[in-house]
Amino acid sequence: MEDQTGLTEKYLDIVPTCDNELKPFVGRIFTSIQDFVDCYKTYAHTVGFSVRSWTCKKDTQGQISYKYFVCSKEGGKSKKQLLESTVTGKELSRKRTITREGCKATVGVKRIGENKYKVVTFQESHTHELCTPSKKHFLRSNRKVGNVQKNLLSTLDRVNIGPSQAFHIIKEQVGGYANVGFTIQDARNYARDLKALIGDSDAHMFIHNFEIQKQRDPSFYYAFQLDNDAHLKHVFWSDSTARYNYSLFGDLLSFDTTYSTNNYSMIFAPFTGINNHRLSITFGAGFLADEKSDSFEWLFDKFIDCMSGNKPSLIVTDQDPAIRSAIVKCFPTTTHRFCMWHIMKKLSEKVGGHLNSDISFQSRFKSCVWHSETTVEFETTWISIIDDYGLTKNDWLAHMFDLRSMWIPAYLKETLLSGLLRTTSRSESENSFFNHFVNNKLSLVEFISRFDSAMDAQRQKILKVNHDTLYGKPKLKTGLWLERSASEIYTHSNFYQFQDELWSASVGCMIKNSKKIDEERTVFTIIDSCNPNSKDRNVLFSLSNTLCDCKMYETQGIPCRHIITTWKSQGVNELPSYCICKRWTRTPRHQAIIGGVTEISEEERRRLLLSNVWSQLFRCMEIAKEDDEALNDLLNIGTSWEKKILESGINSGCPSYYESSVPTSIDILLPNYSKTKGSGKRIKGGKERAIEKRTKTARQCKTCGEQTTHDSRNCPKKRFEFSLVNQNNLHVMKIRLFNSAN
Repeated sequence: MEDQTGLTEKYLDIVPTCDNELKPFVGRIFTSIQDFVDCYKTYAHTVGFSVRSWTCKKDTQGQISYKYFVCSKEGGKSKKQLLESTVTGKELSRKRTITREGCKATVGVKRIGENKYKVVTFQESHTHELCTPSKKHFLRSNRKVGNVQKNLLSTLDRVNIGPSQAFHIIKEQVGGYANVGFTIQDARNYARDLKALIGDSDAHMFIHNFEIQKQRDPSFYYAFQLDNDAHLKHVFWSDSTARYNYSLFGDLLSFDTTYSTNNYSMIFAPFTGINNHRLSITFGAGFLADEKSDSFEWLFDKFIDCMSGNKPSLIVTDQDPAIRSAIVKCFPTTTHRFCMWHIMKKLSEKVGGHLNSDISFQSRFKSCVWHSETTVEFETTWISIIDDYGLTKNDWLAHMFDLRSMWIPAYLKETLLSGLLRTTSRSESENSFFNHFVNNKLSLVEFISRFDSAMDAQRQKILKVNHDTLYGKPKLKTGLWLERSASEIYTHSNFYQFQDELWSASVGCMIKNSKKIDEERTVFTIIDSCNPNSKDRNVLFSLSNTLCDCKMYETQGIPCRHIITTWKSQGVNELPSYCICKRWTRTPRHQAIIGGVTEISEEERRRLLLSNVWSQLFRCMEIAKEDDEALNDLLNIGTSWEKKILESGINSGCPSYYESSVPTSIDILLPNYSKTKGSGKRIKGGKERAIEKRTKTARQCKTCGEQTTHDSRNCPKKRFEFSLVNQNNLHVMKIRLFNSAN
């Protein structure tokens, strides 16, 4: 018999064998089309072939009159299509196997009454070998990503586990690849289809998710802005937990932006703070379409509105002029500080290579910046350095001197807790944390799902530290009552800092002299031998307050070793209340500026119920895993419950992170792709280019083995031969090119 390609092939005639009860024999009656489909697929998968839908005819009422299914190997490419693909090479870019071989296996049903379908044709024989049992799970019609697997894939996606890794996790759960029910490519296709399902509805669903959260949690806050064409431009959100945390720890704020978090390159802008365990916490986050001052003003205004008008006492950012301008307008009473790390990083590039390698200059400059204790000391030392090294005409240094009150620690000694945030490392650490969950290929709907997962991880870590602090005691070093008192007040992380100061006071500090000012106040001069570069410190002691000129308590919130030395000499055995920074204690609660959630939300209640159901199911399976009869009972119970739930209509099949369904009409359009300073190829500084050039290894030619500027393609010692062969193999032309040396 001649096939469609003109080649003669001997067709096989294979009739599969199985129980007659599985066969959709002619005359068999089904009560629905779905029962007929399930029967034929079960038969096909049992004997070893895949099926697909063929033809279908409906009557004027839309009911199916005829329905046919065929073997997946039915049909094939025409001779014309095969010749065209061979001549033009259209399929050369992607080689695909031919799966259709003209198989005639067919089954068809006809509607004979209300909810009655009769099999009118059934062709059993096949013209190809049937699939062996070990390969049946590869049959296309036998593969399906079920609702349970969809939910699991979506759940794993929330923690940045892709479809490939998720597939292998499911394989381990079910005991082998054959039991998964789909292939790794099906898992990838499912992830692809989810993105396609979101499509142009992304921004609309993103905002609608916030509305659903607002209904569940009345303290949830969100705001957004559209451009003139209804494209999403800006958005800000914060939940009740984040707002309550701000009421406790909102005095310090770090703000930084990042870009590689979504498919539109929108600027992700989280607001970061420090809690009583010195851990980073997120107060809220936003997306911006650009980095203009107006955009930051909009974001800051929404943040202030969200936090009931309460503004931080200190905010740290980089030197972005747009951010600075927005802070001046939105946070006029807030101390704004530039990140010292970003500034010092530019030093070597701004002063030139000769001073960058000058150890004396580097030491003097860093000591001036970091260790100047007064503004007068800083200015005197700075001017001396500038004069000594001939930097009077350096515009960058002159500009940074003009801005000295925004980044030099000596100018911030009077700002409460200013020593905690000298850099934007808190924000950068948070950005790094979020990067474990997000990437620049995510839709907005996917992003918010992963953001929520990241918040859960952050808060779980804080809960763990709270638990350890409540039910564990830190190890004491000295046995002093003062140390024991502090261990019961501070969280562990803060107690250990206090303990370090107490230890230094015990082994390295002593009172040089004292001077009584009046009946209540005495000035003690303390010698600090723990730090060779430290000068003598003056401590003003009274029963109502104790102050040290090093100002560690004012900038760090922890009493310094000099104050502790004075306390020890005066018999103070308990940590005085005037030297207890409330934010570092185990119970930093004061009157909250924003009410927290007092009752469990509906979403939390549902998650708890779902967790309990899963736990119960796993316990049952663990108990019954060695008993076949018990496992069969569980299987029957599960099957019956699945049928009951399906009949009730509770079967959405929607991914778990879809809070809202795909809308029929879209009111909020996709954001435009943001062109920011973070997009495109980053411009490298002179210092970075010099380091790369110094560390870059020379190119090695594989032909001559020398490290030179050429490679094996243009090596002088190599003979080049170029062969040109036409596609019809009618003419061959060889051109040999020899180097002149040969």
